[in-house]
Order: sequence, then structure tokens, then C-alpha cells
Amino acid sequence: MIDTLPPSMNPDIVDPAVSVVAARIVRLLRQAVDWRQEIDHCLELLGRALYGHRSILFELSEMPDRGFVQSVAAFWVDETVEGIGGAPTIIDEVVVQQDPLMGRIAVEGRKGLMFTGLTRDIEGYLRTEFEARKIKSFVSVPVFAHGHAWGSLAINDCLHQRVWTEEEMAAVEIVAFAIGDAIERSRSEAHVG
Repeated sequence: MIDTLPPSMNPDIVDPAVSVVAARIVRLLRQAVDWRQEIDHCLELLGRALYGHRSILFELSEMPDRGFVQSVAAFWVDETVEGIGGAPTIIDEVVVQQDPLMGRIAVEGRKGLMFTGLTRDIEGYLRTEFEARKIKSFVSVPVFAHGHAWGSLAINDCLHQRVWTEEEMAAVEIVAFAIGDAIERSRSEAHVG
């Protein structure tokens, strides 16, 4: 059973503010000289608009002796929620290879597929990790830049088990696309001039 949600999170009510915030984030990232200067603010705006408690931008990179690693490029945490602070976990390729769910998510992420659900419905490494971080509901969207999977954008709800609405998932996708575009522009502009 899904927890009772506050009226502002009623799935039958479409909150236009989510779209407005997504558009505002797109503008901020398009106008930014360097996306890194705006990303913390953007993650907070998105997290709060979605009534989430943690927003994370993960980056995939290859590291000697560790393979591909999912590290944290930036994150925001709602400090008013007790016990959820601290940086998210870095995940090594070994974990992905050993855990069936992590392996499936990696394959699906490279295809551009979203990962969303309730912590109680998953198993393995992620369930243990999510329970330790007090995550009850999650949505994660791949971020693509320069023609490949650069990382992912995740939003966590640490108070409610909830099903994300189409509007909310679309907002996360829009912001993930904007982040990918901003990453591409910052690298390409660095090579111009």
C-alpha cells in the first residue's frame, strides 16, 4: 500500500509548478557559462518542486583498477528531514557486475530508460543502500552527453512511498536533457577560442 500523501502530492492533481520549474532550470543551464556553477541550485529547485528530499547528479567515469565508477557530480539534500544527509555512495563496476538489478539498470540506462519505483519492491545491493539512506521512492533518468551515457539524474522521496506522476517523470527527463546539453556546450565552448 502506498503511504498517504500530502494534498500537494495528490497524483490526481497536476501541479503546473513542476513544468514551470523544469523550464526555469532549462533556462538557467542554457544561460550558464559553466553548468557546474548552476547545478546545485538546479538540483534544489527540482527536488523541492517534486516534493523530494534528495536530488543527485551521478557521473560515470573510468578509473584505473576500478573500471567504470558512478560518482557524485553534485547533490542536494533537504536538511529539514532528519537522518538523510551526507554524500550519496560511489558505485564501482564490480558491484554492477555482481548484482543482477544493478546490471539490468546499467543496460537499460545506456538505452535511455528511466528507473523508478519503491525501495520495498527491489532487492539486492540497491535495496540495502536505499534503506540505509531512508529512500522510500525514487526516479532516475540517464544523462547523455557527446553521444554516450554520461551519468544519471535521480530524485529520492525519503518520507513517502509514492508513484511518480507522468508530469513529474517528464520534468526529470527534461532537466536530464538540459544537463546533457549544458555539459556538451561547456566542453565544446572550452575548445573554441
